[in-house]
Amino acid sequence: MVNFYRRFLPSVAKYQAFLNATLSGLRGAQPVTWTIRFSQNAKKPCHMHPALNVPLGLFTDASAHHVGAALIQLVDANWKPLAFF
Repeated sequence: MVNFYRRFLPSVAKYQAFLNATLSGLRGAQPVTWTIRFSQNAKKPCHMHPALNVPLGLFTDASAHHVGAALIQLVDANWKPLAFF
């Protein structure tokens, strides 16, 4: 899902690099300790507040072990992300 939204996420590569470095070498269902840096990186992509007079959409993606979603809004004939979950 991140690759689809790359154009809306300035400097996304540095956030992905942190995540990749943290998760590299893990195999199977190993726990990951959630840190303040994870929380800070998760808040970065939100760029705007929702407009009340435009359509909203919810894109979802899931696998056997993970789930993700993006809340989007239609602005000037383009879908723009509001938040990622």
